[in-house]
Amino acid sequence: MNGQAAVIGRYRNLQGIFYAGEEYDSLLFFNDADLGRLCKRCLDGTTTIFSSFSGKPIGITLDKSGLYGGRLYMSVTDPQENSSVFVVNPDGTASVFCSMTWILDLEFDTTSAGAFGGFLYGCRSSWAIGRISPEGLWTRFAFSGSADEAIKCLTFGPDNSMYVIEELAANRAVVLKISVVPEPTTFFLMVLGGLVLRKRAAG
Repeated sequence: MNGQAAVIGRYRNLQGIFYAGEEYDSLLFFNDADLGRLCKRCLDGTTTIFSSFSGKPIGITLDKSGLYGGRLYMSVTDPQENSSVFVVNPDGTASVFCSMTWILDLEFDTTSAGAFGGFLYGCRSSWAIGRISPEGLWTRFAFSGSADEAIKCLTFGPDNSMYVIEELAANRAVVLKISVVPEPTTFFLMVLGGLVLRKRAAG
């Protein structure tokens, strides 16, 4: 079986594409970054502007769990290296949900076990991955600290892991697999529980 491609539209700088849910009429949405527009492709094949922004829309994702209201979320950057995550309503209105510098991509935890808590995650150009709460608060989740590295894209796999593309110097890039590490308190309880079970088994 082979795939066959057909051009359905020509644009200058597309940064994200997504099929939204029923509240958004199950249509195809994509970001026209250079013109600061979120566009939708209608069933009759026409394309219309759904929402407009002063910066460049890049990442786009949809909350399917309902924890974040079942809405579309987008990252938008401006020339001053500021970035905001916007929540976009079914009527096309948008409001700032979270502000942070250079958020490039967004994705909800879609692992079957909810290994990452079902939260919204974003990656920044300065090698940082953050967790964004339903209240719009950014918390650093993973961080390198190297100015020469950047996380460009992220997604979640069926193995309950996060996968990201790390851009290195000299036009090189690697794919990283990120797993959840237990909190110190949780890890201590796990070790303590294991010692108790071993003692009981020995007795």
